Amino acid sequence: EMMGEYFTEETMVGAAASWTPDAARLVDGDTAGVLIDAMLNQLVAGDPDNKGSVIPPEVQAAIAGNLNPDDVRGGEISSEDMTDIVKTFDGNDISENYNSEGAGAVIDTVEIDQVPDEVRIELIEKLGESSEESQRVDSDKLTEAIVGASPSSIGDMPQETVGNLASGLEADQVADMPE
Repeated sequence: EMMGEYFTEETMVGAAASWTPDAARLVDGDTAGVLIDAMLNQLVAGDPDNKGSVIPPEVQAAIAGNLNPDDVRGGEISSEDMTDIVKTFDGNDISENYNSEGAGAVIDTVEIDQVPDEVRIELIEKLGESSEESQRVDSDKLTEAIVGASPSSIGDMPQETVGNLASGLEADQVADMPE
């Protein structure tokens, strides 16, 4: 909040646009929220070519990876805005910047069918690193994410990852999974 008292949103976004992903990974959750909010406020409403402002996607991913997962789930960023941000990422952006808790919050929040397959698969794999986090995610959202992914991609994941993911599903959802 103090950042907003001293810097305009345009100044914050301009500064973040010059960062490397490594520099962006240093921000804390509160700062990440302020920066993402500033970035979203700098977009031109209704402009389909606004692919996340002047901040490069890999830097956006590093910032967004530091968002507090409870804030993401709590709607601090709308589902539509989070989807618009995440769909500009690639798989490496997820694997390098997200932990299982952050991936779970994204799966719970975004419109997963609008997310590129490689991003969806990385989110699923990151989530699968934790049985506890897999169980925290809405089982219907998790099912939607898994069913929409390539079965071979899920099948190629380590057995422990698949087991952790299955722990977040209801028995009937596991039974309905493609082989």
